[in-house]
Amino acid sequence: MPAKVNPVLCASVIQVAAHVVGCDATITLCCQTGNFELNVTIPVVTLKMLEAIEFTVNAINALTEKCVIGMEANEPRCRELVEKASPW
Repeated sequence: MPAKVNPVLCASVIQVAAHVVGCDATITLCCQTGNFELNVTIPVVTLKMLEAIEFTVNAINALTEKCVIGMEANEPRCRELVEKASPW
């Protein structure tokens, strides 16, 4: 399609968010399995925590660099939409 914008970066940020939710679920399960103050799943907790942080940092940096920096609001269009939405 001509002039189609492909939101690949936005889709990848959503995928990273889903992955981080999965890491959180893994960490939660691992933390629940400790017995007698001994938790043999600490390496998995550490792995998933570092993985979630690394994925999130990479996604934020990519989104900032490729989408946010240089973005400018179209003030006349924004004003027009606000005025249309206003109940006054």
